[in-house]
Amino acid sequence: MELRPSTNVLHFAFILTLGKVFAFNLDVKSPVIYDGPAESDLFGYTVATHSYNAPKKEVHQLGNRTVTIEVEKKTEQWLGATLHSSGENGRVVTCAPRYTEAPFTSKEGMIDHRYIALIGRCFLMYRDLSIQREAISPCKGRVGQPYGYCQAGISAEFSAGGEDLLMGTVGFSSGRGGLAAYSLSAEKNIFSPTASLKIHAYMGYAISSGNFWSQKSTEFIGGAPRGNDMRGKVMMYAYSLDRNDIQIKSEILPPPGIKVGSYFGSAICVVDLNNNKFSDLLVGAPLASDSDEGRVFVYVNNEMGALDVQDPLGLVGDNIPYGQFGRAIARVGDLNKDGFQDVAVGAPFEGNGAVYVYHGSRSGINPTYKQKLRGSSVDPGLRLFGSSLAGIVDMDSNGYPDIAVGAYGSNKAVLFRTRSIVNAEGEIQLSRNQIVVESDDNLCLLDGGKYYKCLNLSVCFSNKDKGAAKFAGLGITYSVDLDRVKVVRGTNFFRRMFFLDENSGDKLHTINGVLNVTKRGGSQCTPPRTVYLKACNEKDNLADVASSLTFDLDFGLVEPCGSTLCPVLNDSLPTTHTAKAFFMKRCKNQKVCVPDLAVDGKVVLLGHDENRRFDSQLRLGLVKELMLQLTVSNKASDYAYYSKLVVKYPSSLSYQRTGDCEHDRSLDNDTQSQLSVICDVEKVALPGLSNKTFSIKFSAASVEEDISIIVTAESQDLDANEKDNSKEFFIAVKYEADLEIKGYSKPDQVIYSGSVKTQEKVREFQEEIGPEIVQTIKVFNHGPSVVDWSQLTITVPKLLNKDDPESFLMYLLQVEVIGSGSCNAVVNPLNIKSVQLNESISTENSVKQRRTRDVKRLSCGEVGCQSFQCSLGRLRQGDKAEIKLTSRLWQNTLIKLDKPAVVELETIAQVQPPAKVTQPDVGNDAVTIILTAKPERPVAGKKSTPWWVYLVSVLGGVILLGVAVFILYKLGFFKRKNKSLELTPEELLPMKKV
Repeated sequence: MELRPSTNVLHFAFILTLGKVFAFNLDVKSPVIYDGPAESDLFGYTVATHSYNAPKKEVHQLGNRTVTIEVEKKTEQWLGATLHSSGENGRVVTCAPRYTEAPFTSKEGMIDHRYIALIGRCFLMYRDLSIQREAISPCKGRVGQPYGYCQAGISAEFSAGGEDLLMGTVGFSSGRGGLAAYSLSAEKNIFSPTASLKIHAYMGYAISSGNFWSQKSTEFIGGAPRGNDMRGKVMMYAYSLDRNDIQIKSEILPPPGIKVGSYFGSAICVVDLNNNKFSDLLVGAPLASDSDEGRVFVYVNNEMGALDVQDPLGLVGDNIPYGQFGRAIARVGDLNKDGFQDVAVGAPFEGNGAVYVYHGSRSGINPTYKQKLRGSSVDPGLRLFGSSLAGIVDMDSNGYPDIAVGAYGSNKAVLFRTRSIVNAEGEIQLSRNQIVVESDDNLCLLDGGKYYKCLNLSVCFSNKDKGAAKFAGLGITYSVDLDRVKVVRGTNFFRRMFFLDENSGDKLHTINGVLNVTKRGGSQCTPPRTVYLKACNEKDNLADVASSLTFDLDFGLVEPCGSTLCPVLNDSLPTTHTAKAFFMKRCKNQKVCVPDLAVDGKVVLLGHDENRRFDSQLRLGLVKELMLQLTVSNKASDYAYYSKLVVKYPSSLSYQRTGDCEHDRSLDNDTQSQLSVICDVEKVALPGLSNKTFSIKFSAASVEEDISIIVTAESQDLDANEKDNSKEFFIAVKYEADLEIKGYSKPDQVIYSGSVKTQEKVREFQEEIGPEIVQTIKVFNHGPSVVDWSQLTITVPKLLNKDDPESFLMYLLQVEVIGSGSCNAVVNPLNIKSVQLNESISTENSVKQRRTRDVKRLSCGEVGCQSFQCSLGRLRQGDKAEIKLTSRLWQNTLIKLDKPAVVELETIAQVQPPAKVTQPDVGNDAVTIILTAKPERPVAGKKSTPWWVYLVSVLGGVILLGVAVFILYKLGFFKRKNKSLELTPEELLPMKKV
């Protein structure tokens, strides 16, 4: 039997499991291309890399054979549409999301042959890809909705700790979707809640897990690309095997401006980008932008569980229309050995397809891609290259992880091997770096009897590579160029130095060579070469003695290198080096010059309008730029030769180029917290008793803490008074922001009714507790400063009687953070389940607002309250954080009252920014939300009237009526006082006709 569905979705992980054999650095010259079997289609729809140790197995070179793993033969189930490996020597899971169960069994237990259940299932395999156990199908055997179309396995992945198998169930509950967690130890399934999902949200389209809240906890991540009114969203879940449940912790919504149908959340990748031991998140939106260019949004963990978007615009690749950048995202390991994890992003519809490689960094991710793999460059016949990605595993045992790319449109898959990185450093060593013009020392005689000033030059290289591969020598090709800066319009006339060709005697300005470095560490150098300076009395005389002499080295690796996969130089290290020699002049009366440099100046803070200036405090959000106005003075009479000004500033400032100043790029490194700018005071020397002024600008957009800038004036000579050579400028940072909190309850009035229920009845389902209430709390930052890690304290009335743990008032079911942040609330402590699968709030117990009398307000001074804290992430000016509290009124407690009454329940929320933030208005930092609960009318439980009351009332009425009649009779009320009307005999005769 072969591993393929009816549409023949196939993978090739089994191709790469031969046992252990022996980005800019991804090899594109000799990729390994795998073709699907002749009878299959869509080979490469999903890919995985897998490796395992086979101690007794013969070692083979990595080939391009395709092997079929036999699992089961059943058409239309799409076996292999999902594939995941837990890594080296780990397990593998493959799924068939269209697996069906037929016939369908109704709730009444009747078999209905008209329907089949599209339930899906997954298979676990050992490291050698043998089947580990029976298929895992969380929806198998369950009756009807919501399980009948769950399609378990549309996505699948082992949890971060490896104890559980996560499966996406996009068809669960009428397409709301969800996650199913299968405990590999307890062998049971747990489904995620659907309370925050609408029909056809497709939660579980993509899933993953990581350590977001702490290094010991594992949270699940699920993408719902059709949720959030078709804009997509990602949800974080907390999982507890002991409690046998999965709870929603927070929602991650796309940045503002993302259009409907962007499919945000269709691809997700959990990875620790900045190596802080907390997981970060990448979310793909392949249909974002006007022409489906696609975006990937990076959310960096603030180490408190909150995920802050690194850039609201996201990663864009080359922004090619219809490329669908972000269709696939994969963690690919540390490709360049810089200590940070890297990621790959697929754009399968960009031409024949493309894959972009991004490097992680201390700040999250480098937004500029490091390498681009084009499908057309690998094989012109590839189609949909980049539709699936996998990495992490070192397939060729060179100490670097490799990348697999699927191209199911052409029934192929490609393995890109990672080239080892060589940390080679080159330098030029000079026998001396000072040339005294007036001196006759260090002269060399050439043929013709002419003397030239000269020095010796050697080229040295060191290899500091610590790769796992055996070192077999390193061939480095190099060139040395003399006085390159003096080449004007292609002519060498102004060059002041030359080499002498030993064979032809020609003067050369550039030499080339190859040096074989035969060992790691240390340094190997070429034999010295003599460099000659032009004589002053020649026609092409040495006219420029002010600027330094430059010796420029360029180097690279020799190719071909003799092996199948050549190494590559570390591109974070320079492949050039410049050595300099300086001309020295004598001072008038002294052999050594003794200048006296001093620095003075001030800091000017500029707003967005440059005409607006601020005081000494840098008010974040208002100050745009920082300008240093400096004066360098030489207080001595001697000249200060080759003097310079060194400005050291924190990396939070961004230097803006100034004419005489250059950024010192030798300090460019993610580990550097301080950078520097070097300014040339004069081209040759600053005369005695003179000064020069500078203005240096920095952007303050990324400043978050107090700033210290140190400015130092230096020269090549010993200074007469070094105490005034440096000056420190300290700029205090002021955070100023107005946080405002608002809140409301939906509904804000409810009624409670019915008779007292038993505890068992109330705890059976959440709907038995009482009416549902959703209270929303919003925190706004009106700016101007950015605010990080604000603390929100929320207090909810929990118990009517502090001493009675059963006297619940508001039973908290869920706390959901929309935006960046997390809360530590204890929700649903009794673990009461819900029978409702929809997300609409029942309002059958709500009541229209009306004037209420005899209201009793229950505040925390009278009842037992539950308090918890929420840590809010980064709030820029105009941002908001939203927290939704879902509770139910425990109406049993109010019904038990001797006299049910109208009560008001207070929920109080207060926001507290960090101590460093100053607020101009603290009166809007707290809000009280009132929920009014009223008894049903008439009040349930009134006592019935006793029967004797009715009897006495009737008898009393009869007696009163009799007394009244008797009195009237005595008064003659019933006797006639007027004459009676009598008719005469004539009046009795009938009337005659006329």
